[in-house]
Amino acid sequence: MISPVMAEYLLEKADKERLVGLADQLSEKNKEKVVALAKKDRVTVEDIDDLGREEVDTLPLFAFFSTLKLAPRKVEEYKASAAFKEKTRRLRIRLEDMEYKRIIRDVDRSQNFGKDNLMEGFGKEMKAANKQVMSIFNVVITVVCGFFFGFSGVTYLYPHLEIDLSIR
Repeated sequence: MISPVMAEYLLEKADKERLVGLADQLSEKNKEKVVALAKKDRVTVEDIDDLGREEVDTLPLFAFFSTLKLAPRKVEEYKASAAFKEKTRRLRIRLEDMEYKRIIRDVDRSQNFGKDNLMEGFGKEMKAANKQVMSIFNVVITVVCGFFFGFSGVTYLYPHLEIDLSIR
C-alpha cells in the first residue's frame, strides 16, 4: 500500500552534516527541530513546513532542500486471501458470460449450426416455384386459347358465311 505522504527526500550523511551546520544559525526552538530532522533518513514536506516560516526564509535552507534527492516510494504488495481470489474468479467468469451474451444478442436465433435445416429458405423456394408454375399455366392458357380461336374463331369472325362445324 502506498503511504499517504506526498513526497519524501533522502538525507545522506553529507546532507545531515550541512543541515546541522545551518542549524547553528537558528534560534533554539528551530535548532532543536533541525537537529531532530538531521537524525532522520528521510525528510517529508510536512517536516519542512514544521520548521517555521520566519527563520526558514532568512537562511539558505531553501537551497539545501532543493539539492535533496527524492526518495523512491515504498510499495507494499497486496496479498489477497483465498476467499477474495475465489470471489474475483467467480465475478470474472460472470463478467465474461455477460459480455458473451451481449455479443451474441444480435445473432440470428434461427440458425442451426451443424444441422441440416430443411425448412430453411422454404418461403423463397415456394415463391420461385409459384412464379414457374404461373409461367407454365400462362403458356398453356395462351396455346389453348390460340387453338380455340383458330378453330372456332372463323365462325365468329365470318358469321355471314354460315360455316358449320361439320363443314370445317
